[in-house]
Amino acid sequence: MKIPESIEALNDGPIGRFTIFCVILLFGLIAAKMASRWVVKSLSGKLNPHQRMIAKKFSYYLVLCPMVLTALHGAGIDLSVLVGLAGVASVAIGLASQTVMSSFISGVFILIERPFVIGDTIRIGATTGEVVTMGVFSTTLKNGENMMVRIPNDFLMKSEIVNATRNPLRRHELQFSIAYDSDLAKVRAVVRKAIVELPITHETPAPSIIFKSFTDQTIQLAIDYWVDIKHVGEANFFAAEAVKKALSEASIKRI
Repeated sequence: MKIPESIEALNDGPIGRFTIFCVILLFGLIAAKMASRWVVKSLSGKLNPHQRMIAKKFSYYLVLCPMVLTALHGAGIDLSVLVGLAGVASVAIGLASQTVMSSFISGVFILIERPFVIGDTIRIGATTGEVVTMGVFSTTLKNGENMMVRIPNDFLMKSEIVNATRNPLRRHELQFSIAYDSDLAKVRAVVRKAIVELPITHETPAPSIIFKSFTDQTIQLAIDYWVDIKHVGEANFFAAEAVKKALSEASIKRI
């Protein structure tokens, strides 16, 4: 086997061109990864997780794309041919990928409008989950069963988005029933005091007693109260326990 005497001789053969392509591409991948890490590290104190993810992806592909073109050129591929093929392909792809473009445009608007950020818990139709990733084409949620749900951005743009964690406080309602002969003023004072004294509830906005309905044997009431978002899951249990105990100690009959 004859050993090439120069880089030019090496570049003349298919093995040499493939080697050059691989070396440049490998260098590009390493450089792109280092650049994205440097950008995220430099801007970590100035950007939220959502913005850091966008900056990381943008810087990665900003470095990688020129390196891929350089690798193709180094392998002896005529880039003008690729430009022509890209023009033809873009027409075909444009006709066949209206949904993709719709998702891309919707993703841009969502990134600008920011109805939610990474870490928020949102509800889209019948799907509720924590936002894990946000891309220009789709958004990924992790639902309560720890399963990943990918939602196209064009669907998000056309849907009602309920953000459960954007505001720090959440209103809860606890329903209960009392006998007809109960003193309603006393019930209101006892129940409100029991709810206010809970460590997880807020005095402002103040809890309020709401009349629901009369039944054949009871008066149906409810109390609205506010808790921090972190106590949402356990709030009604502690509230029910406190109301039950307070009504019992005040000798107010529950049915």
